[in-house]
Amino acid sequence: GFGIKRGDVVITGTGYLVGVVQEVGTNWAKMITIIDPNITVSANVYRTGDTVMLESDLDMMQKGKCKLTYLGEDVSFISGDEVLTSGANGTYPSGLVIGYVESLQATPSGLERFAVVEPAAELDSLGTLFVVTGFDKD
Repeated sequence: GFGIKRGDVVITGTGYLVGVVQEVGTNWAKMITIIDPNITVSANVYRTGDTVMLESDLDMMQKGKCKLTYLGEDVSFISGDEVLTSGANGTYPSGLVIGYVESLQATPSGLERFAVVEPAAELDSLGTLFVVTGFDKD
């Protein structure tokens, strides 16, 4: 191949997380973005230091957004809070900008809360992308 493999991280030139490589051919690679329900990312909310999980579902994906789950009882995220990759599990480098908290919401049952995230990368108008083929794991 040409040095790109399944699972490699895809970012914009400004270091925003876009997604991961899902499939690789002889001279091409196909990726899925962070709003795809098949992606989960360990993340940190910069201002509060909370470690959370970033994921998506079909409803969120259609809106071009993702969500933070596994929130602690007392999280106090506010609109505009920056969400970064945590680097946990070694899948993603730490400190990549994922997006920004838009709002805190509750599941229909009211039992769990989640935060809606607006991706930093403009996923509907992506230009040149970069594939991270190696990085120092924390």
